Amino acid sequence: MDKDGFNNLISKIRTSIGDEASALNSEDFLGVISAYNSLYDEKDARDEEISKLKTTNEELLKTNGKLFMQIGFNDPTPSSVDERLPQPEKKISIDEIIDEKGGFR
Repeated sequence: MDKDGFNNLISKIRTSIGDEASALNSEDFLGVISAYNSLYDEKDARDEEISKLKTTNEELLKTNGKLFMQIGFNDPTPSSVDERLPQPEKKISIDEIIDEKGGFR
């Protein structure tokens, strides 16, 4: 139900209950109308934000696709040992560093 339809419904209720009851319930009607209008405006703002986010998401997907086409897709499983990975260091024993006399080699 849009705002005009809601306002028409409230007017119809006011006329059907009569002037005296309508006057007694006037503040209640105004509160309901105000709350409805606030929620309706908030819904419109969120719908607009959702639309903007969908558009932005589509643009990002296109841009990411173009970037992947430029750089290509890399196979995530390595086929051989990567040279950039640090190689395990060779362990050196004390005998290799110190000679029989206690000096360094």
